[in-house]
Amino acid sequence: MPERTVRRPGRLFRLAALAAVVLAVSCAPRKRAPEAPPPEPPEARSLYEQAERRFQDGALAEAAVLFERYLERSPGGPSAPAALLRLGKIHGLRGEFSSARRTYERLIAEHPASPLRAEAFLERLALPLAEGRPAEVEGLFPEALAAAETPSQRVRAWTLRAEARSRLGERIAAVEFLLRALQEAPPAEREAAAARLRLAILRLTPQEARGLAARPEGELRMDYLLFQAGMVFAREGRAEEARALLEAFRARYPEHEERPRAERELAALESLRPAKPFRIGALLPLSGSHQALGQRALRGLELALHLHHAAGGGPPVELVVRDTASEPGRTAQALQELAGQEVSAVVGPLVHVEAAMPEAERRGIPLLVLTQKEGVTRAGGAVFRNFPTPGAQVEALVSLAFERLGVREAVALYPDEPYGRTFADLFRRAFEQHGGSLLAAVPYDPRATDFAGAIRKLLPYTEEVPKEGAEERREPARPAARRGRGEAPADSVRVCRFQAVFLPDEPRKVAMIAPQLAYHDIRDVFLLGTNLWNSEALLRLAGPYVQGAVFVDAFFAGSRDPAVRRFVEAYEAAYGEAPGLIEALAFDSAVILAELFGRGGARAPAEVASALRAAEGFSGVTGRTRFRETGEPEKTLRRIEIRGRRFVELE
Repeated sequence: MPERTVRRPGRLFRLAALAAVVLAVSCAPRKRAPEAPPPEPPEARSLYEQAERRFQDGALAEAAVLFERYLERSPGGPSAPAALLRLGKIHGLRGEFSSARRTYERLIAEHPASPLRAEAFLERLALPLAEGRPAEVEGLFPEALAAAETPSQRVRAWTLRAEARSRLGERIAAVEFLLRALQEAPPAEREAAAARLRLAILRLTPQEARGLAARPEGELRMDYLLFQAGMVFAREGRAEEARALLEAFRARYPEHEERPRAERELAALESLRPAKPFRIGALLPLSGSHQALGQRALRGLELALHLHHAAGGGPPVELVVRDTASEPGRTAQALQELAGQEVSAVVGPLVHVEAAMPEAERRGIPLLVLTQKEGVTRAGGAVFRNFPTPGAQVEALVSLAFERLGVREAVALYPDEPYGRTFADLFRRAFEQHGGSLLAAVPYDPRATDFAGAIRKLLPYTEEVPKEGAEERREPARPAARRGRGEAPADSVRVCRFQAVFLPDEPRKVAMIAPQLAYHDIRDVFLLGTNLWNSEALLRLAGPYVQGAVFVDAFFAGSRDPAVRRFVEAYEAAYGEAPGLIEALAFDSAVILAELFGRGGARAPAEVASALRAAEGFSGVTGRTRFRETGEPEKTLRRIEIRGRRFVELE
């Protein structure tokens, strides 16, 4: 907009204007000063404080009820915007996305002057990503950015927009938006924003990097982006992309202050004899029904290679990614494409493994598959499983029950569907092989919400004894906490012959069953679970009833293991959230291959397969892994106990 020249009013004009204002004020009727809003009733304030405490403790269901009661009592109260923001967050955490969206929109509409309105716009912007509908982010972005009041809020808006574009496969746009986020970032957030930008740059294919180099100047200045992207690729050993970007930078900005650095880097690239990089292929479902799983695995792979190159000393490794589209036909075709790229090994598939197996066997390309699907490995075959199998989980769990908990007799309650039947059968065999006695294995309808019928079938393995004789009848090993409020008769107590209940089901069902066990006086026994229990949802939904419960898993983000802590910190810095099992297994798969390349230089697929079988083991964030001749893994699983409102790793 052209500047306008504004003349200063003369002194006489200013005096006349001042006199007019004084006269107008003196003649106008006096207005009463606005009254302060009435104080919030103590009972409403108490409700809000209770709700906030329950939220901080992780008791989301109780917190939601209290926040709703507060809003019914004080819809226009001073804490109403904060209550709505918390309530929307709770709905989102519980997967109630429509309710979350309505709650945020209520805050936006009813409290236009609240400073929390901007946060509501941002939380609404994040919902489509949680729902797996990234295309919807673009329509919500302008309002969220306009409402942002602080640099941190603008950073989050641009970052969410970038994540949506990345999930849609628009990686150049994602890079541009993350650069905008970096430019907005306050000093305390610049390092994390720069890390996200670096990882997004490394996601670019060679063709996309060349496209970025040719991109014209627009709303976003290209000098910084071309220079930084070129330097990132140079540090990662991707000389072709680095050269294209730095040459474009040098040609387009001959007077730029960073030109000398670009010249030095280009000279270094020319002087180095380019070592042929090792190539790892990735077969991932980046679109289709399993795209969320594929995106998580891709993050783990990219972070592993980023840290590998940042540490230095190892051979250059490239990642060549192909989207399987969550379809068997595309999976087979994608493996053929990777074979043409001279990959030494492939991480994946995650689903439809059987579609890739014939081509992998024919070409001898080792696949590190991230699945527990049975029947995919064989002696001397091309498939290596890097995933905790049901058998490995059960063996580790039974060992824990015998060695640490002193369990000798147990029962099993399991859903009558393939997952439950598989785990119940494995548990029976492992428990009896250890010398234990499985007194009962009771199935239940996986659609049920009332489990009284199944639980009553366990009662024959309990007995009621007079209170004075109860203590001497009990086994010595018991959890410290009782789990519920079911009352035994006043003059007797129910004693279980078994010391543990094996319950292979997901957290929502466990949260229904555990209180019903307590109601039927099945108490003071250990609950044993599978890695499905490694979820904050279990603590939120069933915390008081699962104290002392144990399970095993390959990955535990709260571990004190230094390698795990470094991985979690790096992942959170790059992606703003904690990693899960799939991210960790993908990370370890890339680390295993990079370590193998560095040990002996195995490059041909057949050499890599032989080296994987011959290696004594690899230490990673998912424990120590060794591959048998069959391609099945021997993994050291982590033992996890529930204490209070947190998971604790057992030594």
